[in-house]
Amino acid sequence: MKIKARICVINDNPDIIESIHCVFERFEGDIEVLGYTSPANAMQSMLADPPDLVLLDLMIPGMSGWQITTEMRKDEHLKSVPIIFLTAINDKETERAGKMIAKDYVTKPFTTHELLRKSFTALLPSYLNETG
Repeated sequence: MKIKARICVINDNPDIIESIHCVFERFEGDIEVLGYTSPANAMQSMLADPPDLVLLDLMIPGMSGWQITTEMRKDEHLKSVPIIFLTAINDKETERAGKMIAKDYVTKPFTTHELLRKSFTALLPSYLNETG
């Protein structure tokens, strides 16, 4: 099964964005990874053309991942886009809150397998709806 998807990565570390891009580039499918270090630029892009999945850092200067999630949930076109938090915060309370608010939660450093598994799990419902 080939999956076609647009994934928006919002992270203040360009190396993380590049690593994620490389992970999905090797996967057989039509997956476009859009990376943003600026939350404002990411929001502008997502409002213009909503992605299929957002991989979102919680600790970003200027606008936290929590704030970005709140703004996305207010928008009619973005409120159903699945979000996976990617974060260095490794405590149970934050993880529990993250899983309640977002589709999933991944602690850095993460493995390629974990990122792919959680991303495709998040993408699968919308993919199945499109293919009937």
